[in-house]
Amino acid sequence: MGLGNLAFRVAVFALTICVLLTFATVFGIDLTARMYHQEANQRLNRDLADWLVHQYRFERNGQIDTAGSAMAFSDAMRLNPSIEAYLVDSGGQILAFNAPNGSVKLDHVAIDPIKRFLNGSKKFPILGTDPRNPDMWQVFSAAPIRAGQNSIGYAYVVVGGEQYQDLLSRLRFTRILRVATIATCAVIIIGAGSGLAGFWFFTRRITGLGTDIDAFIRSGFSHIPPAEMKRRIRVSADELDQLRRQFHALAGVVQDQVAKLQTADQQLRDAVTSLSHDLRTPLTALGGYLETLSMGGDELSAEERNEYLGLAIAQQQRLARLVRAQFDLALLESGTFPLDRQLASLSDLVSDVGAMFMATAKAAQIELSIDGPSSGIFANVDVALIQRLLDNLLSNAIRHTPSGGNVFVSIVEEASQVIVSVRDTGTGISEQDLDRVFSPYFRSGRRATLGNDGTGLGLAIAKRIVELHGGKIRVVSAIGQGSVFECSLPK
Repeated sequence: MGLGNLAFRVAVFALTICVLLTFATVFGIDLTARMYHQEANQRLNRDLADWLVHQYRFERNGQIDTAGSAMAFSDAMRLNPSIEAYLVDSGGQILAFNAPNGSVKLDHVAIDPIKRFLNGSKKFPILGTDPRNPDMWQVFSAAPIRAGQNSIGYAYVVVGGEQYQDLLSRLRFTRILRVATIATCAVIIIGAGSGLAGFWFFTRRITGLGTDIDAFIRSGFSHIPPAEMKRRIRVSADELDQLRRQFHALAGVVQDQVAKLQTADQQLRDAVTSLSHDLRTPLTALGGYLETLSMGGDELSAEERNEYLGLAIAQQQRLARLVRAQFDLALLESGTFPLDRQLASLSDLVSDVGAMFMATAKAAQIELSIDGPSSGIFANVDVALIQRLLDNLLSNAIRHTPSGGNVFVSIVEEASQVIVSVRDTGTGISEQDLDRVFSPYFRSGRRATLGNDGTGLGLAIAKRIVELHGGKIRVVSAIGQGSVFECSLPK
């Protein structure tokens, strides 16, 4: 519908241009023909007034003699019936003429055109006053009437009088109508043909762009065939091709954003589902312990009440850790988390965190070893976040390593980065789960990462901390052989 409206508007615009061009052409032809005729007529009759003066003089005793003007004008009209002859004084006052009484409406003529004519101006036509038509200017011939060396007046001849102009106007009008008709038909035919061809040539690419947009919308903003894009879009500097390329570039951005939104939506659904499941267990246990304490009353011994209270507190702490981890992950992923970077000794930090986990590892009958210099390795980092990173990796390694196993922490300095590794001899991760191990609430096929009082968010938080520092984290693992988590941080 929109293209139809566009075609109609373009057709109307083209037709209007054709009509305007036709009128402009006809007006130009008429103006050119009229000026050509005036110039030719004036050049052919430029000596007519001079002939009259030499033939009849029109001077007696230093004055303009009008007595013989009628005979002179009659002779002149026999030579050229279309002229109108006048005798005027030096100020332009009309003294005699050859027109019927009452037909001359002015009593004077303009002197400036006469002087330009007599001074030999070559810019013809020179238009002067037409005493019978005050609103029109006509070509003329003029000659001075002299008494000795002094000019006492002029013979003024209008070339092409009123009757001649009427006849010329009728002929011109007939000619103009004929030329206008032919020109209009020719211009409309040529303009319509070229306009339709040009309209098709330019709108075919607009139509193609509309097709691409429609296909993009119908696909749910998710797909435009790349092969089709390459086939349709030409390499040129044309504005329409540029517009089409820009649309496809924008479509690519929209596709990426839609894909990210779909992924984020699915992740949110999975996170809500996992969070609901993980919250249900401690909430149910906490409710059960509190209900037992409430209903048991005096029937419970002091030891039993303390045991149930301890279990309830443990579940409350587990809930607090889960909620805090979820809040921390959301804050880290918000894109607005402020890093408090400072130059710090990573080797000292690794040693301190390792010392903090020695008691936990010993209680689990796991040997914890730290390999690397105790000081001297520095990097520009957020100390609190790097400590959180190490806490998560070490707690995850100890939690998934059976009794009698080992956990190794190492730190190595390279030219542009520092590599911190945490290796364990635990249960390991299957190959199909490696790509998802850093996803929130990920559960492997063998066991839930949330087990052993974990939140299921530790590795996701660790990955986000490394990314905020511009580094990378990777995992190498196999079932029954343990895992290695390696973090590279730029110095």
